Amino acid sequence: MPWTATVLLEDPAFAHEPQPALGRSAPDPFAVLRDMLERGSPRDLPGDQLGPIRRYFERTDGRGLWAFAFFVCGLTKLTPTLHFEMCAFLSRWGQPGWRRLMMMVPRGTFKTSLGSKALPLWLATRDPEVTVGIFNAAQDQAKGWISSIRQILEGSTLYHMLWPERLPPGVHFREREAGRSVPRSWKWGDAGIHLQRRSLADSEFTFAPFGIGGSSTGRHFSHRIMDDLIGETSVGSPAMIEDAISFVDHARALERPAHGGCELVNCTPWAYRDVYSH
Repeated sequence: MPWTATVLLEDPAFAHEPQPALGRSAPDPFAVLRDMLERGSPRDLPGDQLGPIRRYFERTDGRGLWAFAFFVCGLTKLTPTLHFEMCAFLSRWGQPGWRRLMMMVPRGTFKTSLGSKALPLWLATRDPEVTVGIFNAAQDQAKGWISSIRQILEGSTLYHMLWPERLPPGVHFREREAGRSVPRSWKWGDAGIHLQRRSLADSEFTFAPFGIGGSSTGRHFSHRIMDDLIGETSVGSPAMIEDAISFVDHARALERPAHGGCELVNCTPWAYRDVYSH
């Protein structure tokens, strides 16, 4: 099954507008970066190189997300022919006409690693005011993805060098080496992660996990990722499919602003009549 990328159109007039073409393959964007990073530890990078590398990772043409996923998140098995095109598509999320997207790919193609781990971290790194709700059929699964993001933030020396202002107290390797740890009052766990942001009054998690049967009332996110709301074990249950459809029908009230946020459906189809054909 080939992968499918869809812009979920809300304005009928937009359906007649030409869509920007996506690149079919990536040039080698890593020559300079790989050379820098293979010479030694990222903590040894000179200060005059940090700015250009950071700006490269924050590019929105697909190359930035690709490099971020490869070097920061450790997704070294990404392929230029498939995953660069996915990165180019996902990098447009939130741009005018690209607020509601669906990416449908087979199992084993790093769909979740790229779309539900690397992508939300890349978005919040570029804009610290972003808040991302990550939804799955089971909350424990979504918690596992939050745990992966937290492990990247704690373990990536390259991230610490490039974006130290995003990290909570006690996470940067230099602070840990000095014996400091994350304050107990800071939201930092598998139930949710709070990065540093400009607005101190915003108590919403930067990343928060939910199952479709759990309570998310009162939560509001600038971005929502719905990853596999129907899984292999639930595809044979009409009741579970109806629960997922009902959740999708009401989920836009969780956006900030209500019905005005960004939505990504990151999925593998399991049946003709599942939530993704709704």
